[in-house]
Amino acid sequence: MLVFTSFALYFDHLGILVLGLAVHSICFLLMPDNVGRLKKWIPVILSMLSLAWFLFNIGEISPKDLRVLKTFKGRVVSLAPVAVEKNRFLIRLIDPSVSKVLVRLTILDDSCGLAQGDVIQFKSKIAPPRYYADPGVLNYRKFLWQKGVLATSFLPNCDQIQILEKAAPTFFQRFRQKIINTLSAENLVHRDIIASLLFGHNVIQAEKLDVIRKAGLSHLFVISGTHFAAICSVIYLLGYLFLSGYPQVFLKIPRQKLCSAITLIFIFLYLGVIETHPSVLRASTMVICFLLAVLLERKLLVWDVLILSATFNLIVDPLVIFNLSFQFSYMALVLIFLGSPALLKFSKFFSKVHWVFGRFIYFLAMIVWINLGLAPLTLFYFSSWSLIGLLHNIWAIPLFEFLIMPLVLLVYVSAVFISSALPFLLSVIDLLLSAMFNGIQFFPSFKLADHLVRPLLIQVIGFYFLILLMCLGRRRKIKFAALIVVLVVFCFTSWWHKFSFEYRVTQIDVGQGDASLVETQGMSILIDSGGHRFLDVGSFVLRPFLEYSWVKEIDLAIITHADIDHYGGFTHLAEQGYLKEVWIPEEKAESPLFLSLLDVFEKNKVVLRKITRTVELKLNDHAVLSVFVLPDQSRKTLSKNDRSLVARVSFGEFCALFTGDLSKEGERLFVDNFKDQLRCDLLKVGHHGSVSSSTERFLRWVDPRYAFIGVGRRSQFGHPHKVVIDRLKNRDIQIFRTDQDGAVALEKNFLGTEIARHQKKSQFSLFELFVFFKSFKF
Repeated sequence: MLVFTSFALYFDHLGILVLGLAVHSICFLLMPDNVGRLKKWIPVILSMLSLAWFLFNIGEISPKDLRVLKTFKGRVVSLAPVAVEKNRFLIRLIDPSVSKVLVRLTILDDSCGLAQGDVIQFKSKIAPPRYYADPGVLNYRKFLWQKGVLATSFLPNCDQIQILEKAAPTFFQRFRQKIINTLSAENLVHRDIIASLLFGHNVIQAEKLDVIRKAGLSHLFVISGTHFAAICSVIYLLGYLFLSGYPQVFLKIPRQKLCSAITLIFIFLYLGVIETHPSVLRASTMVICFLLAVLLERKLLVWDVLILSATFNLIVDPLVIFNLSFQFSYMALVLIFLGSPALLKFSKFFSKVHWVFGRFIYFLAMIVWINLGLAPLTLFYFSSWSLIGLLHNIWAIPLFEFLIMPLVLLVYVSAVFISSALPFLLSVIDLLLSAMFNGIQFFPSFKLADHLVRPLLIQVIGFYFLILLMCLGRRRKIKFAALIVVLVVFCFTSWWHKFSFEYRVTQIDVGQGDASLVETQGMSILIDSGGHRFLDVGSFVLRPFLEYSWVKEIDLAIITHADIDHYGGFTHLAEQGYLKEVWIPEEKAESPLFLSLLDVFEKNKVVLRKITRTVELKLNDHAVLSVFVLPDQSRKTLSKNDRSLVARVSFGEFCALFTGDLSKEGERLFVDNFKDQLRCDLLKVGHHGSVSSSTERFLRWVDPRYAFIGVGRRSQFGHPHKVVIDRLKNRDIQIFRTDQDGAVALEKNFLGTEIARHQKKSQFSLFELFVFFKSFKF
């Protein structure tokens, strides 16, 4: 199953294969041996039924229905229990033209009085989620599609929403609402965290979430298996103590079965209140499997329960295989099962002193084992790993399991029987969470991000394959051989990923903007950084891309001119210590955003240099950087775009030219002043392909073979213009656009110079294939 999961993560959207494998395993584990040939066909039938269920329950949407302001009807299927910064709802459209489509509706206003099950009518545009196609960067569209959300919509307020049908609240909804009303009325510091623990819906503020992740305690702030185990243990114990006063009951029904049945009933009631996220489904199905085994008097191995739980999750949602919570939780369980025998032997030595001391050592060893085992997966997704998390888990887990989670259980009980106790209980939980955050901030948050790099997928797979072989293998020679092979693969892939090229020029997909990364023999130059007024491009795009590329520091950054779509991403990079030196053009800064960026540079001790004349810098024995500046008399009457710095990087016989937002007048002056110095093989097309740029005369002097265009999808400015594209094609120039090809890179490696398309926009996934067939009208 681990091998298939690894392939699923690599090739993307192959969760159905894992589903078939899991179902097949279940049938072989649970069905009697006398089934005969039927055993071979049942897994196939179940897999096909699951596939059919998935195909006929995904939405269908037509391009003609997108980006058109119209009125839609839909039913609210999900909403956050407590609004933190903005309200997000999942709406199932019931419009005849777009049936079964899930839309994420975001409203900056209040909750509009909506409740689950309400039928609403709203006037808005819906569109597929936007995303940046760079390696290592979250594909937001894919992220939402895996949740079944095919489109997004935005409304500034509730004026355009009309409630057509108010749903009658169910018992569970009334129960939830009673707690939510009390939670909203109380002045609590950690209201968002309490809501997440109570209802399983992640509404934790981004600042707190960042602190939690750095401390290595993310697993505690979702409803996980340990939380379920703690709550179910309390319920089982209370039922056992209560029924002890009625011994005649146990004469008819065994005590274990009766307590298990009571706990099972509580779980189903609990699932009706909270959101069924992957971590919730995983935890609940595993506990249910154990309790059913007790009721049915059937012995189940831990591996059987693990496979049963995974199978149920995959049948409910095959795409859950790509959910990070699903991957981390099941990997943690696998590590626990694999490491328990060895850790028990290790702790027995300390049990000779006292059994309590032995248990404590086992607890500590298990925490270290799980944290080290999950480190490659954590580095792969987040490019950082918290060493201090080992220490935090020692005191945070007991605090959560023995104090906070029992109080969460009491909140549910008091909501039914003693509503007046709710404010007191919520205040106590808030106080404990404040104490936890004080404890987190007391210790330094030490990350290894400065010393470790994001591993490649093949390295992560090799690591877990080695753990599996070490724990389950019997022959030492095989273990030693596997260790040698994994080390060789790790070293070779690391060398190939970082040092297999002499130079590389990458046009990063930052939407409507420019960002070009030049790498050569340990030197990294970032020319522009993209930028957006409502999105931190540096945090969401540039930093993940740099971590994926194993670029730990930018030796030199160049801002061609002071437009936000060229400098906006530098703020985050400067704050995170990526920038050493920045070159900017000499001009009066008028934008408050650009002035604040200069303050960030100064605060973070980034060397700032204003370029007033042409500069040439030797990068190494084979690479030279030239930055061209027009004479003073020429610059005085030019626009800000035409005062852009023009950078040229040459690697022996090959060179690349970056022209900022030059227009026709700027190109004319640069040709007049620099002429043959502009001739290059690769041209970063000026002003995103605007009709006012890339004139015939300029292209004739540069004479490029390749053209990179940094442009956003469906650009509101009409970039790149058809006239510019025709000019480039007429000169037989290969064109690569970030709106169609994603991040593109030109590099020279052992195979020569070639174009590498990192994430082409037309990538055809299995999920999109399903959408296509579902939308096809026979």
